Amino acid sequence: GHSHTTLEKGLKVNDTYIVSAGDYLRNVGVVEINVRGGKVVGTTPMLIPAKDVLNPQESDLARAYGITAVPNNAEVDEYVTYMQGQLNDVLNKVIAKIPMDLDGERANVRTRPTNLSKIIAAAMTEQSGADFSITNGGGIRASLKAGPVTVGDVVNVLPFTNILTVVEATGADVYAALEHGYRMLPDPNGGFAQTDLSVVYNRFAEPGKRIVRVLLNGKAIDKNKTYRVATNDFLAAGGDGYTMFGRVLVEGDLLSDILIKYLSETYPVR
Repeated sequence: GHSHTTLEKGLKVNDTYIVSAGDYLRNVGVVEINVRGGKVVGTTPMLIPAKDVLNPQESDLARAYGITAVPNNAEVDEYVTYMQGQLNDVLNKVIAKIPMDLDGERANVRTRPTNLSKIIAAAMTEQSGADFSITNGGGIRASLKAGPVTVGDVVNVLPFTNILTVVEATGADVYAALEHGYRMLPDPNGGFAQTDLSVVYNRFAEPGKRIVRVLLNGKAIDKNKTYRVATNDFLAAGGDGYTMFGRVLVEGDLLSDILIKYLSETYPVR
């Protein structure tokens, strides 16, 4: 999944073995499984750093597993070059021309609303037909510069394959979600709640008591009313600790596709 967890020696939960080699191809995971009488009697998981695999002459561990060289493969190289060309044709397509920089800087989207997070929230609400949206600032990974915007630029902003998801939530649940999202301020937090709601809060209050008022189209939300909330599948499943959302009503398109559609319609290339 998206945890990118590095488990040096793996985990065992009941009778299930869990291994994870980290992120960005930094390691090659190896698991030795010892079987006796048709039953697993032991495992030895380990990680070989990618640099050792590429330079096995400098790694006893890599050589111990028979890795002596990583030669180029002409057929694979040709296929990679072809596919990279196909991918570039898609990623380099200009889909919009924006008149201003849109702020997706890590320190900002994890502590406060930005013009980019507001656009993403608006796109989610419009596309889903929900009452409003809540998403995690940590899912926004890049800014957009004024001028032409390509598909690749948007993918850099929203690189995870998160899906637009509409859930049920009472007004009280929404307050709880916002309290949760704002709990670490002023420190940055990947779970910071980005939303198109107007949120009045006191960051100096103790966590859990920071949200003063929440407005939807200028009117206070009703804590007893049930709303349709646009979010992403990660948060809908309890990611970043958002366990307060109700049942899933609708699942839709990739968030990146939704932002592409919104930008292309709002700031068309002329």
